[in-house]
Amino acid sequence: MKNNIKQLIIQKTTKLIYKKGIKSTSINEILAETGISKGSLYFHFKNKKDIVDTVLQNERAKFLNFFENSLRGNNSYEKLLTFLDSLYELQYNSNFTGGCIYANTAIEFAEEQNELTIFAISSLDEWIAKIEELIQNAQNENHIRKDLSAHMIAEQTIATIEGGILLSRTKKNPVPLANSIKILKQTLLSK
Repeated sequence: MKNNIKQLIIQKTTKLIYKKGIKSTSINEILAETGISKGSLYFHFKNKKDIVDTVLQNERAKFLNFFENSLRGNNSYEKLLTFLDSLYELQYNSNFTGGCIYANTAIEFAEEQNELTIFAISSLDEWIAKIEELIQNAQNENHIRKDLSAHMIAEQTIATIEGGILLSRTKKNPVPLANSIKILKQTLLSK
């Protein structure tokens, strides 16, 4: 029963954060969404920061699991392409709600440079490093252009994906993200 309540708090807070952001999500809203008492919430979490930290860690683990599970193919290039297609499908199936929690958090706290900003940046850097490794391997396998560094292509890949997610989310239209992925495949990720 205790774990069920804790999971409910995490689940409802995650939805609120994706919808409203961290700053705009209040303890009272979490209580209203979960239907639990303040005492029950504070039994499981010390404060809002504790809840947010748990949500962000859970979302990081979920994304890394998604990333690893989406890497299907016979070589690094194919794995990269299936990741891009899986990411598009994930965003499409969510109706482009929420976006990327790392980017959302980085933007929300960009001016403050606090531990949430550091978390968001380190999460994005971790994602870039994973993409960079795939690109480097694909370059070594002669599947991706070698005139640009793997790091540069990885950063541009993430920037293009995030921009596509932002536009698709804002417009509630899948075309911007689909076009972003198409451009990546035709330019950066080609020979």
